[in-house]
Amino acid sequence: MKKNYFLGTLMSVLLVLLVQPVNAQVSTIADLYGKYQFTAEMKVAEGMESYASSLSNDCEVVVSQDGIYPAKIVGFAGSKNQLNINAISTEKEMVKVTNPNNPQLWDGLYLANENGDYPYGVYDNELGEWTVESYGPVYFSYNPETKLITIPDFTVVTCDHKNSKSTIVATFSNVKLTLTEAETIEVADLSGKWNAKPMGTYGSNSESQIPAEYSFVLAKTSEDNKNYDVALTIGDYPVINLTATFDGVQLSIHAKDVVVDATTGAMIYYNGSTDYSFTFTYASETTLSMSTPLCIALPNPDAAEDEPKYTMEQWYMDGSAKKEIEGTPTEQTWDGVWTVKADVMGIDGNTAATEFEMEVVYNEAADMYLITKFMGNDVTSLNYGGIILTTDGDKAEIKTGTYLKTIEAGVSYYVLYDMNVTTSPIAVTMNADGTLSIANFCVCTNSYGGATADAKLEGYYSNVSASKLEKPEPVLPEWAGVWTVKGTVQNFEGFENPATFEMEISYVEAADMYLITKFWGNDVTSLNYGGIMFSPEGTTAEIKAGTYLKTIEAGVSYAMLYDMNKTTEPIKVTMNEDGTLTIANFCVCTNAYGGAATDAKLVGFYTDVTASQGSVEPEPVLPEWAGVWTVK
Repeated sequence: MKKNYFLGTLMSVLLVLLVQPVNAQVSTIADLYGKYQFTAEMKVAEGMESYASSLSNDCEVVVSQDGIYPAKIVGFAGSKNQLNINAISTEKEMVKVTNPNNPQLWDGLYLANENGDYPYGVYDNELGEWTVESYGPVYFSYNPETKLITIPDFTVVTCDHKNSKSTIVATFSNVKLTLTEAETIEVADLSGKWNAKPMGTYGSNSESQIPAEYSFVLAKTSEDNKNYDVALTIGDYPVINLTATFDGVQLSIHAKDVVVDATTGAMIYYNGSTDYSFTFTYASETTLSMSTPLCIALPNPDAAEDEPKYTMEQWYMDGSAKKEIEGTPTEQTWDGVWTVKADVMGIDGNTAATEFEMEVVYNEAADMYLITKFMGNDVTSLNYGGIILTTDGDKAEIKTGTYLKTIEAGVSYYVLYDMNVTTSPIAVTMNADGTLSIANFCVCTNSYGGATADAKLEGYYSNVSASKLEKPEPVLPEWAGVWTVKGTVQNFEGFENPATFEMEISYVEAADMYLITKFWGNDVTSLNYGGIMFSPEGTTAEIKAGTYLKTIEAGVSYAMLYDMNKTTEPIKVTMNEDGTLTIANFCVCTNAYGGAATDAKLVGFYTDVTASQGSVEPEPVLPEWAGVWTVK
C-alpha cells in the first residue's frame, strides 16, 4: 500500500473552509490519515518536573494505518508508543480509543481522566461499587471539513498499582490535533481467494455442524479496487454470492437476508439483524485481520415476544484471512525454539555462563513474530501475547521494557532492558549458518510500568548467541481428562477462592472440539451451553473467558471467568514436556448474566497457575482424638 502526503498550510485550511470540496469530507478512517500538530495547555505538577522531558504540549504526531486496528496515533503528547484507534463513527464525527493505556504511552506514566483518578477505575469497598470508571473508552471529535481533531481534557499520572492510587504529573487541556500534511493511500487490489481462520468462537453452539473456518473469493468490479463481488464458501453449503467495498483500510462484506442452510434455516445474523456487514482490517496484500464477526444463527420460532428470534450457531472472530498464493509459501525462519547462550554478570560482579530457551511464534492474525518464552519463563500473559520481535530480512529487534516474570503480583517484576537499562530495542542478526547473534542486554527488577530510573540491575548479559533447537517432539498426554489445578490466589470482596481445584476437559467427538466441563470446583456445562470453550493447537491451548463458573443468585449474579486484565481475551494454556500444564494468570469476578466486563467486580486473582493430571487428593479421614487407646 503506497502512501502520498500533501502539505496542508494555513492557506489550504482556509481554502477548505471556503470551498468545502467533496474530497475533504471524512467518509472512512483513512480520510484522517496524515501528519498533525499536537497542541495543548500543559501544566506540570509541583515536584514532578523530572517527568517533563517525557511529555510535550506542542509536537508532531502521525495518524496512520495499523495492521490490527483501523488506525494508530504515534507521538501523542510526546509519547513513543502508539495510541490505538478502535473505531470511527462518521455519523457522530468521532473516533473511539477503547483502552488508552494499552500499550502504555510513556515509561512509567499513564493516562487518566481530568481529575487524575486511578486510570483503571476506583472501587469503594464501603459502598461496594465503582465510584470512578476506568479511563476508556475515550472519544475524540473531528471536523469533517478541516479534519481538526479535538481531545477531552486529561491528566498524565504515576500509579501505585498495589493500592490503586495515582499521582498527577501533568494536566492537559484545550487539546487539539491540527492537520499539517494529509495522507492518501493507494488502495490495494484484493482480488483472489482468501482463507479465513478465526481464533475465537464466542457464543457458538458447541455441537454445530457448520465448519469453524470458511473461504471467500474477491473479484473487483471497479478499477479503483474499491468494489468487489464475493463468492463465500462455508463447508459443503452452496456458494453464497455477496458484494463488498474496500476503502484501503477496511473490507466490508455486505449480507442481507442470506440463508446458509436451507434445511435448517441457518442465516447470516448479527446483533439482532439479518442485514449487516462483516469486516476485515487490511494488514498486508496477503493478510486481513477479522474485525466485525461473521455470525450464523438458527431461527427460533418458539421464542416469546421478549426473547431473541434467532439462536447463535457459529460465530467467527479474532482471526485472520490469508490470501492463497500460487507456489510454495516463503518459510518462516524466525519461529521455533532457540537455545540461547550468554555470559551473565550478576549484581555481585561475578560472571558465569548461562543457557536458556527462547521460543518464537508467528502470529498470522497480526502478521508478526512474538517471543512467547524467554529465560525459562512463559512471557505471554504479562506482555499481551508475547514480546514483540520485529523482523526485517536477516535483522530483527526485541522490544524492551517488557516483562519476564512476576516477583510479587502488582508490586515487582523482572523486566527486560537493553544494555544501557533503557527501552531501546535489542538488535538481533541471523547469521549465514542459521545461528543468531543478540546484542547485550540487562534484566532488572521494577514495578509494573515503572520508570527505567527506578530499575534495579539483576543481571547483565553479554556474548549472546542462539541456535535452533532440533529435538523430537515429546509424546504428550491427551488434553482430555481430569486435572488438578493449583495456584496462588488473592481474595477480594470477602470471597474465599479455592487455591486447588479440579478441571475436567472433555472431547466432543461429534463436533471435533474440546470443552471444559468442570472448573473452579463446579459443573460449568449448563451455564455455558455444554461447557467452556477450550481450543488446543499443538502444545498450547486457550480457555474462553467471559464465561460462567457458578450461580450466586439465579437471574441476578454469577461468578465469571476473565483473563488477568478482567477482559474477555482468551486465557493461554501451555502443555509442558513433563505433561503438566502452565495456565496464564486469570480473574474470577461477579457479574450479571451477559454483563459487560467493565461491570464485573473482582473477587479473585490467580497467579502461578499449574495443573497436573489426576483428581484432587481427598483430605485424609482421621480418627477422633477422644476415646480409649491401647498403649504398648
